[in-house]
Amino acid sequence: MPTVASRLPEATEASSTSSSIRPGEAALVRAAVNFVDTVLVPVQPTLQELNRLRPTLELIAGCAPDEPEVHVLLTRVRAGTRSAREAREVLTGLGLSMLESEIPLPEAYGCGFGLIPPQWHRYGAVVDELLGTPGAA
Repeated sequence: MPTVASRLPEATEASSTSSSIRPGEAALVRAAVNFVDTVLVPVQPTLQELNRLRPTLELIAGCAPDEPEVHVLLTRVRAGTRSAREAREVLTGLGLSMLESEIPLPEAYGCGFGLIPPQWHRYGAVVDELLGTPGAA
């Protein structure tokens, strides 16, 4: 199995490194967490996703000698729904760091796998918020 270091050879020299790893790839998650200061955990506001969050957070917490900052990002959010509002309340109540930014559920995201996000995408706001850019979120 390839290591994170072989996939990201410049990781130790870069000022910023991003990696997206499927939740089932525990060995890669463990290795990647050693390279980062911040972990962003995307979560859909569904019971199934919320149920999977705890094992993910436990895996991250046990990975690195210096635990990274962990932030939760709500994704595939239908605006104005009870599920989004209640998911945020539950996660905040658990003491998790929640980004104010949310990624909506437009059809274009599902059809755009592998494409550059459209101009109106919200991931720029996520980056701004993580970097502390004024006007973020």
